Amino acid sequence: MSDALDGALISRVSDWPKTFKEAFCEKYRCSQDQYIRRAFRACLYRRAVLFAPVIKALSPNFFQVDMDAIERVGSQQFSFWRLFVRETG
Repeated sequence: MSDALDGALISRVSDWPKTFKEAFCEKYRCSQDQYIRRAFRACLYRRAVLFAPVIKALSPNFFQVDMDAIERVGSQQFSFWRLFVRETG
């Protein structure tokens, strides 16, 4: 990424006062109670969308690590992403 583009992206992202969860729910028009389920589904490969409910029914804790990660990401203020963008380039 060029320095100008990198700087513009960092300033645009870091100045946003919302959490990722709030922004996601606004974009996808869902309640914050639906965030984890909707974000999890959005992260799945298309083929996995049909199998995930079956796997979850058979083994309720199978996706727990994924759900925990989605919850942690959702609680981050966008100022966190400034560091993330800088570190990952």
